[in-house]
Amino acid sequence: MKQKYRVFLANKNKKLKKIYLQFKTDSIPVIKMKQSHSNNIQKIIHPPTKQLTSITNTDAVYTSLPNIALTVKFADCMPLIIHHPKKIACVIHAGRVGTQKKIVKKTLQKLISELNTTENYEIYIGAHLCKQCHEINSEKKIHYNLYNENLLQIKSVLNLTKNSLKTNNECTKCGTNFYSYRGDKKTKKRNFLFCMIS
Repeated sequence: MKQKYRVFLANKNKKLKKIYLQFKTDSIPVIKMKQSHSNNIQKIIHPPTKQLTSITNTDAVYTSLPNIALTVKFADCMPLIIHHPKKIACVIHAGRVGTQKKIVKKTLQKLISELNTTENYEIYIGAHLCKQCHEINSEKKIHYNLYNENLLQIKSVLNLTKNSLKTNNECTKCGTNFYSYRGDKKTKKRNFLFCMIS
């Protein structure tokens, strides 16, 4: 089956500027979120009028419109892409706070309600902070498992035998390919995932 959506990644090895230039050359508008660790979700209903559009106070965005690049930025938080053959593309930013607010579950429930199905979703979990590197209390040695917490949210609404889940298991901190807020001295540099319906 021909792939109905495209994914682009910018990290330490793949430069963001090159991807943006390609989008501009191809007249592909980009939608980016001003992420706020919320559980706010926005749907893009109309084609953007500008090359780059920012949506404030949002951590999940989706659309059924083709040739619009949705993007999520991350540097330890978990980026997710969701696609469905009924022409839905979605990106989610899920850090610990957003995960505790159930951003992934809430987004999936919204998509399920809109598409009226719980089958044939393709979910991609991008590189993120591993449990060992995600210490949230140094005195008590408490670590947060970002992957497991979001996997539980996915499984609470979807049967994974009837859907597809793929994961990049590389940790943004102890791996070598991604910018890490914790690992790179609170860097302001970010990794980006883009998703677009063809």
